[in-house]
Formats: sequence, structure tokens, C-alpha cells
Amino acid sequence: MRQVGDTTDSSNDSSGRFYTSHIRIDGGDSGGPFYVSNRILGTLYGSQGLINALHTSVPKHLDWILANIGYAWIGTPPQSNVAYDGSLIESFVATERVCQYACEHTQSCQAYNYITTSSSCGLWTNVTHTFPNVNTHSALHYGQSSAKSGTVVGYVRSDGRSAVVHHASDGLFHEFVPGMGNWTWAQLPNSLTPPLPAPSRGTRLSAYHRADGINAIVYRSGSRVIEVALTDAWHWADLTNWGGQTAAGDPVGYVRADGVSAVVFRSGDGHINELRLISQGWQPLDLTVASGVPAMASSDPAAYPRKEGLSSIVFRSGTQIFELFKATGQAWDWGEPSAVTVDGSPPLATNKPYGYTHHDGTNAIVYVSDVGDITELYLASDGWRWGWLGGAKAVGNPTANVRSDSIEQVLYRSSDGHIQELTNTPWQGWDLTGSATGSPTLAGTDPVAYMRADGVNAVVYYSSPA
Repeated sequence: MRQVGDTTDSSNDSSGRFYTSHIRIDGGDSGGPFYVSNRILGTLYGSQGLINALHTSVPKHLDWILANIGYAWIGTPPQSNVAYDGSLIESFVATERVCQYACEHTQSCQAYNYITTSSSCGLWTNVTHTFPNVNTHSALHYGQSSAKSGTVVGYVRSDGRSAVVHHASDGLFHEFVPGMGNWTWAQLPNSLTPPLPAPSRGTRLSAYHRADGINAIVYRSGSRVIEVALTDAWHWADLTNWGGQTAAGDPVGYVRADGVSAVVFRSGDGHINELRLISQGWQPLDLTVASGVPAMASSDPAAYPRKEGLSSIVFRSGTQIFELFKATGQAWDWGEPSAVTVDGSPPLATNKPYGYTHHDGTNAIVYVSDVGDITELYLASDGWRWGWLGGAKAVGNPTANVRSDSIEQVLYRSSDGHIQELTNTPWQGWDLTGSATGSPTLAGTDPVAYMRADGVNAVVYYSSPA
């Protein structure tokens, strides 16, 4: 490989191409990259006479490139006629897809506002609130979970439709989606050959859309990890057939920070295992062995991509919180956030922790403490810190999300069957089953929070035990 220096000769790329000042190419160099500040500005097309080298412009064709590689926005679902207020980083004219890509690859970008009438994109940081703004689409960069996991789950499918999925008494999965002014339901799937394996009693479903845009639901049937995926039609596969250990806990599917679809679960020996989707199929890996973590899992794992581009898997071992993490192109490593906090020792952990990012990208882990309240570990500039968020008499597993108004929320079920919400404004509590909503139904399962495709914040749960 040989690299030579050159400069651009064209004043713009409005025609979709640009020239460089010299011809320093040989036959077969077509398609080679032209870098500016370590980013590809274009690819070589050929020469212009004996003077200039002609390049195809990457920025000019970026929307076409993103469409053809199946790019999917990783942030929260876009809202209509709503804008975020804060500090403007930069603005430019582009498609909304390019706007999303720019925000995703700008670490300080907390949200984007896209004006549809002028194709104007604005990247914003220090976001404080939303306000009505016609002809505007907006979304948060951070705070969107890759997967939703629970006895009943709600998520936004890759086709932009909100969906709620649960396993019904008829032995089939049912999916609810918004119809003509109402929610409609269908069996999911209606019939498959061979028949879909029955979920283990009380198993938690995990719903997400994979990196390839395919909607998928993963669950445990006995000790097997089953995936139901929508390709040309609904199909199911036993992922355990690809090798690796069998499951003793419920799997969760997510898209790693490096764009790889993965399913993680706990095996009977207390190890955390991964099945990742590569071109040849699902590849198993024992992450406990690969990372060298000296702790066995006492809870099922939760997984999420961290702000700085790390894939993160958190779990409880005894009363402590452990994390497995992986940088792109690097090996798996481990840490114990609850043991290295710089502001003293946090309360002991019970049940399953949950990892997520704040709207400003702060990495955080929430869990139920040994006295029944909600504690958060968060990664500050000087290391892991902890805070008491409030709450009391928490049972089950908490979940966390960032609402469409850029406010962090933690949801949990209290011992009286109420759904409780803690919001970061600063942190304070709300009884969603009581005065906040007037709902007469008590929760029999943990809540699952998600932002619907229309920007409405929603919580789903069973009103009686599964």
C-alpha cells in the first residue's frame, strides 16, 4: 500500500464529484480513498486529461450510501412538530438521514432538530427542554435502549411502527400495533412449521431490531435460546444449535456499539454468554472466560452501548455490580463499578441491574438496594459515583429510559402493586398507578418503558401475575 499527499482543486462538489491538484495514480487505483483529516472525502474515479484526478464525492452521495448500507438511527424515535432547545453545535442542509448520522457521530450532540420545509439540520448540545415547532422532526442521540425486555414488551420496530408483544394463554405470541385510530392485534406468528417452542413459564421476552433492520424477539424455552425474526415472513430459530452453553436465565438481544447484533444470557454455571451474528451465522462466546472476570453472575445480564463506543453488559454477583465491556476491535474486559466509586461505598445490590445512558450521554446503572430503594451508579469525569434516587418498597427489576422531553426516568414496581416513576428534575418520585394516572389496575409484573414512534412515552405491564 502506498499513500501520497495531494490537495483538492475543485471549489465545491455540487456536481457530485471533485478534482485533486495532481495526477498521482496508476491503473487499478480506481475506488481508492482520498482522505482529509482522517475522513474519506471521496473515492477515485479516474483522471481528467493529464492534469487532475477525478473523485466521486462521499458527502454529496452520503444519503445514498447510508440507504444502501442499511443505516438505522440508534437514538430515540423522531418526533413531529417538536424541537429541542439548548446550544447549537452546527447547522447544515441535508436529508434527515444524514442529519441523524451526523448527530450519531458527534459525541457532544445530544439531539437534532430537522426542519422538513428547508431540509435544515441542527445539532444541539446542553439540551434543556422541548417546545412546539411546526414542520420539525427531532430526536435524542442518547437514552434509547437497544432492546426492551419483560413479560410484556413495547418497542419501535424497524419500519417505524410501535408494537407491544406478549405471550398469550393460547400459547402464541400476540402483537399489538396502532391501527385506524385504535390498537389492533394479531397472532405472531400465526403458524410455523415446525411449531414454535413454548416459552419457559415466567420468561422475559426481549424485543429489538437487529443491525440488519430485522425485527426480532428472543426468549428462553427450557435451556434453549429461541429467536423469532421477521424476514420475508416470521421465522424462528434455535440459536443454541450454533454452539456454546445452554441458558439458565432469560436472554436479551441488543445491537453492540460496533454495530453487531448480539444475544447475551446467563448459563447454569453462572457465566455470561454471547451469541453474535456474523456473516456465517451466530457465533458463541463465553464472555466470563473471554474477559477473565472472577465473578459468577447471580442475575441475568442487561446490555447497552455506552456513549464512548463501548459495548456494556452489567450483572449482579452476590451484592455487587459487575460490568463486561468491549471497545471496537479490542478484547472483552471487566470492571466492578460498585467497588470503585470515588464517593464512598454504595448500598448493596439485589435483583437485576439495568444499564442505560442519560440524555447527555452519562453512562449509568440503576438497581434495587438491600433496603428496597433505587440506587444509581454513574460515570463522572473522575470515575464511578453513586446516588440515592429515592423510592421505597421496590420489588422486581427496575428499568430506565429517557423520555421524549429529555428527562431521565426510572420505573419499578412497588410491593403494593403500583408502578412508580423517578424523574431527574432533580430526582423525585411519582406513583403512576395512583394520582398521576388514576389507573385502577395493580401491576403483577415489572414495567417496561419505551418511547412510541409518535413521541408518546409509554409503560407496559401485566395487571396480574403471568
